[in-house]
Amino acid sequence: LRTLTAKDCGAIHEAISGTRLRPAVDALLVDKYLFLPFWDNAHNQSKSPDWKQELDQSALLAREYLCRRDTHETLTILFQRIYTLRNQVAHGGARYNSEYNRETMKKVVLVLESVVPLFITVMENSPDADWGTPHYRVYPIYWSDDMTDDPARPTTPDRSRNTCRS
Repeated sequence: LRTLTAKDCGAIHEAISGTRLRPAVDALLVDKYLFLPFWDNAHNQSKSPDWKQELDQSALLAREYLCRRDTHETLTILFQRIYTLRNQVAHGGARYNSEYNRETMKKVVLVLESVVPLFITVMENSPDADWGTPHYRVYPIYWSDDMTDDPARPTTPDRSRNTCRS
C-alpha cells in the first residue's frame, strides 16, 4: 500500500473521502463486527478487555488520517476491517442466502469496486515502480510453450500436460 499511495496523484484519497464512499467508509470504521479486538474479547483471547474504546480510537485515528490526506494509514485501517469481513465469509461466519453481514458486504463491495480500478491505474502508470514479487504468481502448467505473440496470454491448452486425467 505504501508504494501505491505514494505513486497515486490523489485519486484514491478523493474516492474514499468523497460523498459517494465516505458514508460506507465511516460505517465500516465503526462496525464492531469488523474490529478484530471485539472478536478476541468475545472468544476470551483479548489482552485488553476495553475493545469499545479501542474501536472508537481506531475510527477516530482513521478519520484524522483521512483529514490529513494520509491515504496509506487510512487504507491500512480500512483494509484491516475488510480483512475481518473476509475472514468471516471465508471461515464460516456467513452462509448462503443469509442476511447476516449483507449490508456490510454491500458497503465493502462499493469501496472495493471504486478503489481497485484506481489501484490498477496507479500500477499501470508506474511500470518502473518496485511492486515486489507477486506472492501468487501465474504458472501456466497446462498451456503449451508455443505462445509466440504474447507470453502472458495463454492460447490453446496443451492436454498432454494435464495431470488431472479421468
